[in-house]
Amino acid sequence: MVTVAQILDLLHLQPLAAEGGYYVESYRAAEVLPAGALPSRYGGERALCTAIYYLLTPESCSRLHRLRTD
Repeated sequence: MVTVAQILDLLHLQPLAAEGGYYVESYRAAEVLPAGALPSRYGGERALCTAIYYLLTPESCSRLHRLRTD
């Protein structure tokens, strides 16, 4: 059986202090939306798409949080 430590090491997951659990960005689009095309709440340009691996363990929790976008 694979352990949590092995998964963290294999995927290079890092603690996500703000929300809990562990994560690593697995993809970021090269194209971006310029800040002028976005609502001011974003504060800058944003990649068209990103993806992450996210892991919760029995010892971690996911804190409630809101994203600025869908």
